[in-house]
Amino acid sequence: MTYDLITITWNSEKTLQRTLDSVAAQKQAPHRYIFIDGGSEDNTCKIIEQFKTAHPAIDVILEQQRAKGISQAWNQALPYLQSELVALLNSDDWWLDDTMSRVLHHFNNDPSSDILSGSILYTQNENDPAPKLMRTRSLKLFPVLMPIMHPACFIKKSVYDEIGGFDEELKTSMDYDFIYRCLNAKCHFKSVNEVFTYMQAGGMANANRIRARQETRDVALKHGPLCIPRVAYLARVLRNR
Repeated sequence: MTYDLITITWNSEKTLQRTLDSVAAQKQAPHRYIFIDGGSEDNTCKIIEQFKTAHPAIDVILEQQRAKGISQAWNQALPYLQSELVALLNSDDWWLDDTMSRVLHHFNNDPSSDILSGSILYTQNENDPAPKLMRTRSLKLFPVLMPIMHPACFIKKSVYDEIGGFDEELKTSMDYDFIYRCLNAKCHFKSVNEVFTYMQAGGMANANRIRARQETRDVALKHGPLCIPRVAYLARVLRNR
């Protein structure tokens, strides 16, 4: 099984090399590595070009155009997909050295799986002495919260073909909406108690907590029972007063 990888960037020079180094450390490289850059004005694109030169066996595609948010950037990458499996890696996150070996092993051992989810280590930076372990939780929690750690989520291309892309109206909870749609479409989820990805603090949802809570509530109301998301939203608001 081969896999394609998507990374979206915008002025990512401070963290991108760490991301690329983690990709280069994998025993099996991506067949196609797709970068969607939102018009970086720093050395981001130069770093990508250097990676392309250093790894000629990888089909590196750099598409540079301004996207209206993360969802649109991810959607711009989807037409370039060629492999059976798709991975998303943010430009400030990074993989463990054996992440893709383990991911591919799970899909090869269970071909019926559509989506594989694992755990992340949530960290301030690569020198953080105590990163927080965040595990995938029960799918029954979908009406309340996003139980899947999206940076440690790997999805077959056939799922995107069936479900479609990400909702471009959403700015923080597009992954929750997408995975909820996968759940409702009866995709086969496989969760494992393994760490795949380091996720650095400071992403869009963390920087916009009020909007993230509201979008999470609205996504849950759209896809699930009406009362539970409202109660969960109120509990989050009261807890953080």
